[in-house]
Amino acid sequence: MIVKVKAENRFAPVPILAAGCAFPSGPNLRLADMAARTNLCLFRHHPDYVDQCGYRVRCSIFPPPVQSTQRWLELIHAALQDLLSHVPQTAKRCLERREVALWLVLPESGRPGVPADLGEQLSDLFNPHWAQIRLTKGQHTATADAIVEAASWTDQTTRFAVVLAADTPYDCDTLRWLERRELLNGARKAYRDQARANPYGRVAGEGAAAIMVGPPGYGSAWCRITGLARAQERSTFDKTEPCLGKGLTAAALRAIEIAALPAHDITCLIHDANGEPGRSDEFAYTALRLTDKLAKNWERSIPAIASGDLLTASLATHVTIASWRINKSSSRPFGGTTLVLGSSDSAERAALVLQKGV
Repeated sequence: MIVKVKAENRFAPVPILAAGCAFPSGPNLRLADMAARTNLCLFRHHPDYVDQCGYRVRCSIFPPPVQSTQRWLELIHAALQDLLSHVPQTAKRCLERREVALWLVLPESGRPGVPADLGEQLSDLFNPHWAQIRLTKGQHTATADAIVEAASWTDQTTRFAVVLAADTPYDCDTLRWLERRELLNGARKAYRDQARANPYGRVAGEGAAAIMVGPPGYGSAWCRITGLARAQERSTFDKTEPCLGKGLTAAALRAIEIAALPAHDITCLIHDANGEPGRSDEFAYTALRLTDKLAKNWERSIPAIASGDLLTASLATHVTIASWRINKSSSRPFGGTTLVLGSSDSAERAALVLQKGV
């Protein structure tokens, strides 16, 4: 099988100047890193939704019962506030002059539980504060598309951009949609007069993450994205055959090639496994094919154990955590080269290489 890889015609290293995020067990980036390191989760039963057998399901959600657009606004506001607490002074001045563009990453149009005009509502609210606002819609890996576009925007000495992704499964229609696809962990269904719980699937989570990027030559940065690639995976969660990770492997190898990494250089590998057998298989096969790229005693990190599956906000959150660790750590594994892998329910796959001081 031939795997199609979206190769970037030109990809200069993208400096990450600051980042911020928010999810229940990690309401800011510092706590998010601690939660991911310790596998601290704050899963709770949804106050309203019950599965087809009448049992409440677990989610990773904030307790206040704010719904509709207001819930999205609060998530985005929390991520932006955390980002602003880390932004360097040079970039703050550009923010004050409204010279920073915003890439807003949201779920696909028409997904159950997502307001039909969510993107337009948010754009109208934020429009006065940014040089321009671009909408990117998709699933788990849509952030990679937004980063590629933002990198083109910042390819001038005075330009900066913020890539911000948000998602929430709080709406009952979203949870019902996941349950019908057998992707909701713990959801019960009738089997031989018993209510059998789904042992697989995801614990759905809500959160938002913001990443500020600058021009390629910007000196002071937490780290740099030195390689980014996207690919298509033939075996998705709804197929009967096992997922062999060929698409994810292709994206990873292409990102490594773009970053020009030597052998055994990757010290940390972050991915989004979340309880689904397909994603576990996909990661295992991919890791096997990357053996000669991984350093001795490399470490694996799975933030979704702490945050739940953040859907469209997933990849952005994992990149923020990776960039924070690289910035704060001077030794391996987190101070070295990090490979962030992103899969999704669709065929889209993405891989990003993050390095410090490149």
